[in-house]
Amino acid sequence: MILTALTGVALAVFAQAAAKPPEPAPTPPTTPTTPATPAPAKVEWKLVWSDEFDGKSLDASRWRIEDLSPLKNQERQYYAPANATVENGNMVILSEEKAGGGRAYTSAQIDTHLKYARAFGRFEARMKLPKTKGVWPAFWLLPEDGRWPPEIDIMELLGHEPDTVYMTTHWGIVPRNAHAGSPFKGPDFSQDFHVFSCEWFPDHIDFFVDGVKRYTAPKEIPQDPMYVIFNVAVGGEWPGFPDKTTVLPQKMLVDYVRVYEPVESARKYLSINAAHGTVKLTPPAYVFPTGEAVSLTALPEFGFRLARWEGAGVDKGANSPTIKVVMSENRDVRAVFEIDPAAPKLLSIGKPVTVSSTQGTEFPPKSATDGNPASRWSSEFSDPQWISVDLGEKKSVKAVRLNWEAAFAKKYTIDVSDDAKSWHTIHKQDAGHGGDEIVPVDAQARYVRVTGLARATQYGYSLWELGVYGE
Repeated sequence: MILTALTGVALAVFAQAAAKPPEPAPTPPTTPTTPATPAPAKVEWKLVWSDEFDGKSLDASRWRIEDLSPLKNQERQYYAPANATVENGNMVILSEEKAGGGRAYTSAQIDTHLKYARAFGRFEARMKLPKTKGVWPAFWLLPEDGRWPPEIDIMELLGHEPDTVYMTTHWGIVPRNAHAGSPFKGPDFSQDFHVFSCEWFPDHIDFFVDGVKRYTAPKEIPQDPMYVIFNVAVGGEWPGFPDKTTVLPQKMLVDYVRVYEPVESARKYLSINAAHGTVKLTPPAYVFPTGEAVSLTALPEFGFRLARWEGAGVDKGANSPTIKVVMSENRDVRAVFEIDPAAPKLLSIGKPVTVSSTQGTEFPPKSATDGNPASRWSSEFSDPQWISVDLGEKKSVKAVRLNWEAAFAKKYTIDVSDDAKSWHTIHKQDAGHGGDEIVPVDAQARYVRVTGLARATQYGYSLWELGVYGE
């Protein structure tokens, strides 16, 4: 569907951990359908991660539940956490005509961002899909580092065409991004459960419906870890919008989701997971010739430090920033980071905020300092715009974190003041990149203001969080 660090040692750029992914691409794929062929039998698959949804609620250690009114594709839904539940052994996404988050419809999205991701493997889910005009269910993958594209759409369906699913890959660099894929016309997928999967290799991706290969993506294959997403959008440029024929509520049911790793003799696969930091690989890949040695370097987010390494091929309790593993077999390694008590503290959380403008009541200024990376402030669609936080008293400011939504600033300044009247510029940026930007500074101030001078999109400025760190 559509590093420098200031921890106990030095100041590092965040790995866009809280950046929200874009929604599914609004245009359908055009590549002709590949003739159906049986699934290949030569590859051995080992189950490495799964959820059978046998509990009473979603497992918070596995899933992140979205709380958001997305500004993508002209979609009309608010993603409400209450609309993602577990019932009778199924994960259920409920889509309904119910106001929330400034929208007329409510639905849900869950994903494994910062919980689980891997490069390459078999990703599979057994699902029963909703059916009505204007709903858009999807099972898809996005890069763990927050980039877009690439994207792998294992299954998308338009509610008014319940017998057709779409399999798509996206690549390139915006605005020169591209996509290709294939539709598959089968039974009415709202009437029973069906299994949708992809087998992702370094040189191609095979897509399956009920165990039968329906399409192969032969080029522009993603090479980095991706995480799993389930969602149902309501409305949008591609599926169209609810009309008088629309019947709500609707439910998408997921019986299970399973992830397998390929087991091969000639090459081995490395899976890396880390919350509050990233891992640099040397050589920079996730598949290696059997027996190759790989160097892993832990890069903590701002305010964190490495606690230890965990996983196959790693010395128990190892906490050196750089380690080596020998790829004699598939490896699953996790870098565990912890709060660094020596790092500057977050001073801005919960503090009063003033802004130049606000784009609607669902994006209030206080969302930028509430500590919740799922809520945000957005401005009107013009330049310049500013946001200012009052720290309450004069503080020693050491860094400013700008956790941008997709609507970020290409040019901006950071200014400080003691009285909110006389301002002093301490940083100018003429090539902002969005995502998480960490700006090291050294100032004494009560007020910190960010002024956007040039937008990267036609929308306003949008911040998940404005973090001011210091002593």
